[in-house]
Amino acid sequence: MSKNKPLTIIAVLFLTLAQAVTCFPQQTPAASSAKQDTSQQDDTIRVGTAVVQTEAIVTDKNGKRINGLTASDFQVMDDGAPQTIDFFTVIEGSRVLNAPAAAGSGGAGNAASGAGAEAPASPLTNPYQGRHIALVFDDLNISLDNFNRSRKALADFINTKLTPNDMVALIATGGALASLQQFTNDKQRLLSALNRIAAQNRIKEQVPRLWNITDDEALRIDRGDTTALQNVTRRAVIEDSGPQNTMANESSEGLGRGNLSASMESKVRTIASSIVRENAMITRNNLATLKGLFRGMADLPGRKIAVLMTETFVTADGTTEDTNNELTQITELARRSGISVYALDVAGLRTNSVGAAEQISASTLASRNINPDMTLSSFERLNGARKLVAGTGGALIENTNSLIAGLDRAIEESSNYYVLGFKPAVLDNKFHRLSVKIKGKPELIVRARRGYLAANPETIRGTGAELKEALSSPVPVIGLPLELVANVVPTGNEQVTITGLHVGRNYLTLPAPTAADQTAAYDIETYVFSAGRDDAVGGVKRTVTYDLANPEQRQKLKKEGAVLLVKEYTQLPPGIYQVRAVVREKATGLVGSAYQFFEVPDTKDRKTVSMSSIVLTPAGQPAFSGANSFKLGSDVDVRFVIYNLPKDVAGLTQRVKLVSAIGDKPQFDMELPILQPTGPDRAQAAQVMNFTLPTDYKLRGRYSVIVTLKDAKGKVDVERRTDFVIE
Repeated sequence: MSKNKPLTIIAVLFLTLAQAVTCFPQQTPAASSAKQDTSQQDDTIRVGTAVVQTEAIVTDKNGKRINGLTASDFQVMDDGAPQTIDFFTVIEGSRVLNAPAAAGSGGAGNAASGAGAEAPASPLTNPYQGRHIALVFDDLNISLDNFNRSRKALADFINTKLTPNDMVALIATGGALASLQQFTNDKQRLLSALNRIAAQNRIKEQVPRLWNITDDEALRIDRGDTTALQNVTRRAVIEDSGPQNTMANESSEGLGRGNLSASMESKVRTIASSIVRENAMITRNNLATLKGLFRGMADLPGRKIAVLMTETFVTADGTTEDTNNELTQITELARRSGISVYALDVAGLRTNSVGAAEQISASTLASRNINPDMTLSSFERLNGARKLVAGTGGALIENTNSLIAGLDRAIEESSNYYVLGFKPAVLDNKFHRLSVKIKGKPELIVRARRGYLAANPETIRGTGAELKEALSSPVPVIGLPLELVANVVPTGNEQVTITGLHVGRNYLTLPAPTAADQTAAYDIETYVFSAGRDDAVGGVKRTVTYDLANPEQRQKLKKEGAVLLVKEYTQLPPGIYQVRAVVREKATGLVGSAYQFFEVPDTKDRKTVSMSSIVLTPAGQPAFSGANSFKLGSDVDVRFVIYNLPKDVAGLTQRVKLVSAIGDKPQFDMELPILQPTGPDRAQAAQVMNFTLPTDYKLRGRYSVIVTLKDAKGKVDVERRTDFVIE
């Protein structure tokens, strides 16, 4: 922070449990003086369009990239009508190559032929040079060892490889984040998301199945493979005959087909079918997650990449649970959305050896040694991934123990593409279909934007669909900068989630004191989702109106901004949630959206250490007011509660740091003494500190307070973070 006035830290060592409970009282809406209207909005979806710009990826039928094309090679059709390419350029990594096409060129283009020529600024538009990267973590199909290794590789990738232009989303197919995770370039936020994936990981437990039937054997049996059926049935007979008969039956060759029990074969078929059905459910869940992701990424600008990290992606070909049709549809959606999918086999170098985590009997091992074909090959294990990447121009990266190198390859391979732009002939509020081809070369495959809505900018504003679109967008809308805070705090023995919406005073548009209409109105929609679920568990939809004829009300908005909503949720079960909100200022039509994850801790689990949210307030103010915005030079109180601390805290380390949104280096990073719990059950330990903000106006902006609690053995690893603004 400022060298003239550094941040000061004061650790207060005497806060009692009673104070901790009363420092988080239930709130009343700060905008209680505002009128509220729940009128419904028109649901027509419109998107204003002045320029149509599309990224184009050109490959041959084998997925190999085609380089060296110019504007004259492309043909762009808008609802069947040829378009003049007003803008053309090539993106190669961080460089923009080739000059823009000349306006009125009819698509012939005057692109510079020199591959290294730097492009001048286009009079029409500038290409979005960033990348949208979705890292999809298939936690249901990754073993524990590879899960930990993959998580470390992702953390290293986030810390060392991402550029400021990269927008990244971390998604777990097992439900930890699902499609609710939005794109961000905030490394700290991504690392926090990675920790949430670890906390919610639902890897299939290594519970021994009857007769140790593997996924591979079950799949073959369900396909009608009689050899696989005989092998498992022999094993079942041996194992079910008991230890006294094992030696007599140890040679599987002594058990002919005629000696096998028909009822045992039936049991084996039933169990195999059940295993295939269970795995198909996981595959369909993965495909549903990818479908939601691809839909959300369809209209994002720039290069779009999805990297699927998995160990197995089997489509169960030839069984009753075959998912090839669903996979074909997902692949086509990715193609239409301009997304290249890469798959990274996190198992590394594969062998046919038995894994350390696999429980296997002697008879099972003997059966596998006699019949090595009963285990799926690497090709079969990843057949679904191969089809997905082949259909989208990506690649399957396998047989490498360097996961970060594999991630690097996926990202770098997808950094080259073309950008084409044109001005639509008419803004008729209708959906227009785009077709992009390479002239005279029908064998080449072009992946580009599939269409656009040619909406008149004057008619876009004021619709309910506009708010819904902002709520579902993977990228926050920042036309009206919105601050969203969600605090989970104790009130007595209950966990209460208090959310607040705030628009800073500098972003409000208020009518002049002499204007006839002395109101300021805001449309609000906010919903809370359980992470990994698409159905909201609660929400609010209303219009808030301020009466500015009241001088005190006007002065309050000018001084503090608008606290639009303070909402409580009191009966959320323990787990991870996300709150999403969108606000539209009626006077200007400006829209802003925001989201935040929060966790409701399971305080009844006395064996697990957890924490409340970090609550920031002006010094001396006991309750959260609905906003995390503070003036330069002000004192800020930091409060939170630790639940279920062990009796001996000697091995615990509590650290607090302050980081800026635009820098990786913490403004401060220090150890904070742990205040012991009080009260009869010692379940809650209130913590508090104070710091002073700088006075230098150059240091205004967004910051985060991050608190971590860890022990040396790794049994305690808790992190909480809260964002705030220095005005």
